[in-house]
Amino acid sequence: MGTGPVTVTVELMEDAAGCPIAYTDATAVVVFVYQQPGGTYVIDIHARDDTAAGRVLVLLDGQPLPLPASAAAA
Repeated sequence: MGTGPVTVTVELMEDAAGCPIAYTDATAVVVFVYQQPGGTYVIDIHARDDTAAGRVLVLLDGQPLPLPASAAAA
């Protein structure tokens, strides 16, 4: 992506069942945050930069995310 102006848009949307989805459009990425019916939280990140992997999906299931070894040693 270029070095042009950065814009951020945040909206609250709903899926077909009426469950809320937080939508963030931040120029180079789009992020959807929602809770699945079983309780799992999902953070779905889509990169618009072709050099990036394109998509990262993070599931939060009530357990803390592991810290990198460098952070754990500090």
